[in-house]
Amino acid sequence: GFRRIARMRGPLARRLYGTPRATQRIAQFAAGKLTAAPPMPEPTHALVLDTVHGPIKAGTLTTAAVHKIPGRAGFEITKPRSTAMLARAGTDSPQAARFRTALLGLHADLEKAPTPSPPPPALAVPGVRASLLDALAPVHSIPKRMLARIRGDLGTRTDPLETVMWAPQFDQPMYAPLADISSELLLPNVGLITQNTISLLQTNNRFVESYLVGLNHEMARELLWREYPTDQRGTYFRRFWDFRDVGGSAPPDIDAIDEWPRTSSLGSHARFGDDRVVLVIRGDLLKKYPTAVIYAVEAAWPTGTGKRELGTNEKLPLFRASIDPEITFLGFDLDVATAHGSEVRADNKPGWFFVIKQRPGEPRFGLDVTAAASPATTWDDLAWSNVDAGAWIDVGHALHDVAISDGARWGSTSADMASILYQDPVLIAVHATEMLR
Repeated sequence: GFRRIARMRGPLARRLYGTPRATQRIAQFAAGKLTAAPPMPEPTHALVLDTVHGPIKAGTLTTAAVHKIPGRAGFEITKPRSTAMLARAGTDSPQAARFRTALLGLHADLEKAPTPSPPPPALAVPGVRASLLDALAPVHSIPKRMLARIRGDLGTRTDPLETVMWAPQFDQPMYAPLADISSELLLPNVGLITQNTISLLQTNNRFVESYLVGLNHEMARELLWREYPTDQRGTYFRRFWDFRDVGGSAPPDIDAIDEWPRTSSLGSHARFGDDRVVLVIRGDLLKKYPTAVIYAVEAAWPTGTGKRELGTNEKLPLFRASIDPEITFLGFDLDVATAHGSEVRADNKPGWFFVIKQRPGEPRFGLDVTAAASPATTWDDLAWSNVDAGAWIDVGHALHDVAISDGARWGSTSADMASILYQDPVLIAVHATEMLR
């Protein structure tokens, strides 16, 4: 409201600046010659001490009058209505001297003339105008008004009312939308992988980073178009691979893009640094046994001579991806050189095995497809050819080509049949040298 009435062509401005008389009054006010009110008059019934009549005579409230008071040798301050004798004349007693000194100080203060008020400073009209406009500017007035209405700790920010630049983050693995467009974009010539095989691939950090940079750039443009309150520096997509099997605490694939050094290159901001080894499995194995345990085991050289064998150092997959319906990728924290190792024992680089193991807690029951020996000497060697069966097993039919003498008996009890038909968990270990050049 004040800004409206004080505008340059408003009613107040016309009254103040419209006539010479108004301009003259402003100049007088600025020079201190014009006051807001006349001087304060003396009160009509003021009490002047010098004219007081009664016990105190006129002219007695001065320092000169105090000096004229004769000395009192026996002066003593007593309680009211005491029977002390009146003070006799002479040199002041110690109490009289202190009393006289105090009385002189009191009357000296009463005799002082009041200090005149300093003249008011001249009003600088241009400066007042500039200060007033600056104080009424929205950049100052609106934050001040808003801060008066906000309660709580606003932190130590320079501008407590600055726009909150928050950026959303999406934890979905972004390889999936790429594969939905075309599996060739995820892995060129993916169709050339033979059915029911395993092999090793290598990640391409440069491609992953360029893809995620493009995603984040387009997302920033979309948020800008929709007037989302962000400063366009957020990294909205930081995951390319699927990390859900290793928990939600896994760090993202790339660092925040706004923190990349200007002189860095694509492929140098990945979580793992160098490119990682990826085990690819194509076929019916994981469709038939989706709970199979897959991991990597560091190889070890046996004593003396012999091929590599499984060691004790294990690594679980860090990430995974899949192309429906039958291709699965499992990434490990290994580079190609470490996974391959060296054929020279002295190098002490035996490389790594990749293991596919049936989950021990999920037993299977059945017979071998083909006989391992003739005759079969253990129940583990029992095959379908040893059983006269059609579409199902008939425990009433005797076995043939069998020479087994352990405690379980065919067709005796359900416990014996479970022991006979139990299939030991399968474990397959393939060294990286069998899948790499």
